[in-house]
Amino acid sequence: EEHISGRKSVQYIREYQENKSKAHDELEAIQLAKLRKLLVHAAKTCDFYRRQWDEIGFDPSEIQSVEELSQLPILDKDVVRENYDSFVSSSFRGKNIKKTTGGSSGVPFQFELDAESNERRQAVMWRGYGGLNAGLGEKTLYLWGASIAPVGARSELKERLYHAFYNRKILNSFKMTQQNIGSYVEVLNKYKPQAVVSYVNPIVQLSDYILTNNIKVGPPKSILTGAEPLYEFQREKIEAAFQAPVYNTYGCREFMLIGSECERRQGLHVNIDHLVVETVDEQGVAAKSGDVLITDLYNYGFPLIRYRNGDRATWQDSSYQCECGSNFPMIKSVDGRKLDLVKTSDGRSIPGEFFPHLLKDYRNIRQFQVVQHNLDSIDLNVVLHDVAFKQELDHIKGLVEKNCGEHLKVNVNVVENIMLTSSGKLKVVDSKIL
Repeated sequence: EEHISGRKSVQYIREYQENKSKAHDELEAIQLAKLRKLLVHAAKTCDFYRRQWDEIGFDPSEIQSVEELSQLPILDKDVVRENYDSFVSSSFRGKNIKKTTGGSSGVPFQFELDAESNERRQAVMWRGYGGLNAGLGEKTLYLWGASIAPVGARSELKERLYHAFYNRKILNSFKMTQQNIGSYVEVLNKYKPQAVVSYVNPIVQLSDYILTNNIKVGPPKSILTGAEPLYEFQREKIEAAFQAPVYNTYGCREFMLIGSECERRQGLHVNIDHLVVETVDEQGVAAKSGDVLITDLYNYGFPLIRYRNGDRATWQDSSYQCECGSNFPMIKSVDGRKLDLVKTSDGRSIPGEFFPHLLKDYRNIRQFQVVQHNLDSIDLNVVLHDVAFKQELDHIKGLVEKNCGEHLKVNVNVVENIMLTSSGKLKVVDSKIL
């Protein structure tokens, strides 16, 4: 990181590590100072914020509390797309790193970040992972999305050497199938990682295979999941397969790690020395549970301020103190994406979490997805371990219709597989209703 890549990531890791021992009021003071500095910079160098804040009479240099951010409008992806150039800081134009995320809607979202921001978000990730045996340099296997496009032998060698420097191995979750899944277990057993980091869906599929075939796996010290909501029945299945504790993390491509569990697993510690995280209700008012808004305190190249990332979350009570002693505030649960709702013609909204909770006890269901095209019906697509046993499906159909009301028809379809998103994730609820 320092001598070959010329980055300051290790310096930032030390800085963030020191913050772990700080009192809550010290962390809030750091957050406020960094926020004020970012806002002043954005007003001076970003046309979008300068115009918007002049119009509403907001002076960023006068901000005295993080709560005063509520004076500012919420930022949505479409606004960024339509005003892209005016979000680029004049101080960093042409110097930023450009990134793209697929987005839940399937419409790619582009953004930028400056070099320091890129190094800092890596450092925050290493801090969170470091407490769970997957820190910088610790032997880790990643079951993660990787490039699908073919690469030459030279590029492949360069990639292997790059990951070897960091003492990690990458298994491409995009290429894992029922035909080759056994080879993934073989690689894992041969590599003997200290920790495994994975998308939720692939590690659940791997766990299913291990349990079904009664395969013995050399247990790692820990398994870290991310990129998708982790449900308790999935955690239990992974732990049964690997005989190792599972830790949940929460992040998104625009900001990387937002929060992570500690060894106590009582919620997600939020990185408030790096980000401002808010939750708001449908009216945009601060709420204990609601839409997630994020402000990156260090992305000076392309500031995203009160950015709605499409997720929903619920905070732990402010008085709650984790047994680990950390003073970072905690998210109790990430409640899925805002679009992960089933809506009915009589005005009801059924959270996506309902379906995993209902179906977790049906062992013959290997995978499922709810697709909604209109307000009158949903398709419940299921992949079964054994298609000979379909007798439970009528019972499931009845339970769903009973809980979702008489206005919603449920079509249960047995399918061979369920398509993942372009980023390799499984959408529990794929709503086509805007």
